[in-house]
Amino acid sequence: MRYGHWAIGLLLSWVLAACGSGGSGFGPPPSGGSGTPVTTRVTVFTTLTNPQPVSQVQVLAEEEGAAAVTGPDGQATVPVPVGHASRLFLQFPEGSQTIYTLTVPAGPPTAEVTLFVDPIAATTPTPGVLLLPTVQMPAGTAEILDPPDGATLPCAPPPAGCRVAVQGQASTVLGAPETPFLLYVAVLPRGPAGAGTVLHVPPVPVDPVTGVWHSEVLLDGAVQPGEQVQIVAVVTSVLWTPDTLPPPVSFPSPEEIPGVVYISRVITVQVGEPEGGER
Repeated sequence: MRYGHWAIGLLLSWVLAACGSGGSGFGPPPSGGSGTPVTTRVTVFTTLTNPQPVSQVQVLAEEEGAAAVTGPDGQATVPVPVGHASRLFLQFPEGSQTIYTLTVPAGPPTAEVTLFVDPIAATTPTPGVLLLPTVQMPAGTAEILDPPDGATLPCAPPPAGCRVAVQGQASTVLGAPETPFLLYVAVLPRGPAGAGTVLHVPPVPVDPVTGVWHSEVLLDGAVQPGEQVQIVAVVTSVLWTPDTLPPPVSFPSPEEIPGVVYISRVITVQVGEPEGGER
């Protein structure tokens, strides 16, 4: 199993975790910045190799209240807090999010950043601005292909537990042995079964050639037929294993997972009766 460059990943996690944590939904709740925010022009491009502008992307800077939307040129302008690391959230129309970390120094009246969607990377021509992930060490995206949104999944009766097979497609960079970024599947129980975000460990291996990945997650034993469960794929720079942090690994929301740089579109499934009869 690949846990390459874990020391670099740990360093990245310290930087990313230092940026604060957000609430559920799109980005963090505003909490007020320090000093006068810097007007920052954000340009969103598709890829590093064939960059095309991406429109209709919501852009929100941490600690600031209003989101901007990119135009046909892929550009939007947002205020960014100065003097400390903060996060820049992009939300795409289909529901996925990418999260970048930036530090804008006090002094310049404006700043410019260029953000790439796949792989996830950032550059800037503005002196003194620090950005993560970088072009030299990009992160990647991960889409859930199965189960489909709205599916009903039969679950085995207790004590076997309800196991759900999840598979999808990710950026091949997440399968590279040198990447510090790791893919996990997270479950968000709804209704009486529970709340919060349960991260399933260890990380999911990604095929470095095809980007295909497979995982199996165990739902909470309290989940009952008819209840709904949400599933997301999450990319982060932090390594968790059952040995280092016994499950369940739980967080208030996907945005509050330390080191998170990507959150997939949420897949909502319904728990069904076991195949062949009643529970």
